[in-house]
Amino acid sequence: ILANAESISELEDQLSDAQNESANIQAKIDSLEDEQAPYEQQATALKEQIEITQNEIELYRKQIRQCEENIAEQQKALDELQDKFEQRLVSMYMSSNYSSMQLLLTSDSMSEYLTKKEFLKSQSEKDAVLISQIIEEKNELEKQKVILDNAKAKLDEKIEDLDVQYEKYNKIVAEYQDKIEAEKE
Repeated sequence: ILANAESISELEDQLSDAQNESANIQAKIDSLEDEQAPYEQQATALKEQIEITQNEIELYRKQIRQCEENIAEQQKALDELQDKFEQRLVSMYMSSNYSSMQLLLTSDSMSEYLTKKEFLKSQSEKDAVLISQIIEEKNELEKQKVILDNAKAKLDEKIEDLDVQYEKYNKIVAEYQDKIEAEKE
């Protein structure tokens, strides 16, 4: 019976040691869970920032594509206007620029003179409108190029922000993993 008492006492000591070890392990688990919460909060916040930044990047990419399309359309319109104006200049050169006296002398009647004069005036007004359109198209084209440059700069900035956010996220994950590894040892 005495041997049994010693073995019961040893078993009770072993049970007590196991319970203490279990309590210590549970305390470590609780401590790790408490330490894990801030890491999870930071990681979640960074994931949200990353998602927002990715959405902003996509918006800037769409804006850039739209600007590039607008620039191409405006460049085409400008090219057409310039071609039209060049044709008009060639036409003016070929027909020579008549002075009022030359028009009068080459006309068979006063009516023909007035018709020619009115035609030249009309052509001159059309030329002025065409020049105005060319200037407007060039100005609009320049505005679109500025918008495009700004969008590209913002896109680059957002991509840099995203890289920084990924670095922070990876750093937090690595710190937490290092902490877990240190606790295991």
